[in-house]
Amino acid sequence: MDNSELIEDYFTGSQDPVQVRAFETRITTDPAFAEEVAFYLSVHSLAREVYQSEKKQQFRELYQQGQASGISTSKISSPLTSSKSRTTPVRKIVYYMAAAAAVAGITFGIYNYEQPASPEQLASKYEKKNLMTQGVTMGSRPNSLQTGLSLYNDGKLEQALKHFEQMSQKDSTDSRAKQYAGLAALRLKDYDKALFYFKQLETFTKQFSNPGLFYEALTHMKRNLPDDADTAKQLLQQVVAKDLDEKETAQEWLSNWKK
Repeated sequence: MDNSELIEDYFTGSQDPVQVRAFETRITTDPAFAEEVAFYLSVHSLAREVYQSEKKQQFRELYQQGQASGISTSKISSPLTSSKSRTTPVRKIVYYMAAAAAVAGITFGIYNYEQPASPEQLASKYEKKNLMTQGVTMGSRPNSLQTGLSLYNDGKLEQALKHFEQMSQKDSTDSRAKQYAGLAALRLKDYDKALFYFKQLETFTKQFSNPGLFYEALTHMKRNLPDDADTAKQLLQQVVAKDLDEKETAQEWLSNWKK
């Protein structure tokens, strides 16, 4: 079956649900096919407009002819019988030029329609935007935290993780060490270790700023195992309900959620 028949079957409702899904997926992944669909839509839409315009004009002219000759309008022949003879090459050229111009607009709409993102896509976008580097305030005497952050920002994630873990072992109340150990593990795709540190971070409830719950949700979204999406969604809902760090981001994600 060529593409024209495939497109015709889709818009006439002749395809089964599996074929419909395959057709719609192909529109978003095959630009050439999307243009064919766009042209089909533009041609059919414009054809109706041209056809209706032609018929109105023909009825008007025939009515005027009948009035001038005293013929009853009931005897005027149907414009359907003469439509072929009235279609000029110029009209056809205009028809196809307009259809071709419509293709660009329809195709643009197909590719610029913002579809809901998957949890994994949302998490990856956040990671690239916010977690590639962390702020470092260097004093006259660099401390252990600054050393770890320098390693993190230089992309030496394994060294950074080891450094923050050592800090956490020396001082179990050091929430920053746990936070950055979790972030280093997250970027290394060691999701179980990241969850381990973020869950510990959540226990520091008296902190003014504590993104532990949000980072835990983020890690589930990145890991993307069965049930991770549901778990992350529940955690994000808690972030919003408790008015915790990254509440606005959690609200935005929940509003654009797609399993």
